[in-house]
Amino acid sequence: TKNFRQLASQDAGHSVNLAMRYNVKIWSTLKTLMIPKNPHQVHTISAWFNLPLGKTVVEIEAECVNRLLPQKFYRTAIQLGGLTDALIINKLIYKVKSNGVQGVQLAECDVVANAEFLPFSSHTIDLLVLPHVLEFSPSPHEVLREVAECVVPEGIVVISGFNPYSLFGIMKLTGGQVRTYMDRGKFYSMNRIRDWLALLEFDVLAGEILFYRPPLSQVRQLDKFKVMESFGERWWPYFGSIYVLVAQKKERGMRLNLKLSPATRLRRKILSPVAENSTASQD
Repeated sequence: TKNFRQLASQDAGHSVNLAMRYNVKIWSTLKTLMIPKNPHQVHTISAWFNLPLGKTVVEIEAECVNRLLPQKFYRTAIQLGGLTDALIINKLIYKVKSNGVQGVQLAECDVVANAEFLPFSSHTIDLLVLPHVLEFSPSPHEVLREVAECVVPEGIVVISGFNPYSLFGIMKLTGGQVRTYMDRGKFYSMNRIRDWLALLEFDVLAGEILFYRPPLSQVRQLDKFKVMESFGERWWPYFGSIYVLVAQKKERGMRLNLKLSPATRLRRKILSPVAENSTASQD
């Protein structure tokens, strides 16, 4: 029996070692597929979004934003950050580049400003889009306070970001010696952004978690794992790589302008002389 136990323990240890080596080999192979061909050239956010992976992320976010955004007229729509492509399709939108974002050409944006000090008057913006702005900002709270100051009451704010509890977050933590612009950011969870918006008196209208595929660098590799999108929405919905939030600013002291029915107006007109007479008799 002792020999049998020793053999069993040896076989178990051998199988565990094989499984660990196999998992390490799979992860190392997957990590090499995640890293772009020239990682040291990806030192700006615009360069990262021009990669096949970045373009796929922009397409998915644009489709989600245009689906979740309330369909109404926005007189002033602004997109902040270093993403050169506008996420809002078929909308008049101005692109504002933050001073902290490098690599964006002046011809690709309309205004160059600091995200913490936007050059807009209070309550003048109807729609403000922040694609991956908070995670690359040194003070995201100040950015949100400035956003809350510039947006009109009942205005819309759209925020997109990378989920730290996803394969993007794992890739950021295990980047090793190969670093890109994505490793400079600090990823925040969707629940934390919800809490920050609630403190600034925003109501979250809608939110979705997207992109359940591995963050691979080539289009052909990304297409092979496209089936994971449907599986991820059902089996691991909170571990998608990106999220989109649509929030609306509350209006303080809002008064309801209710239209009175003709019967109610007639009743008030009849009862108003009676109320005046009663007050006069009391005097």
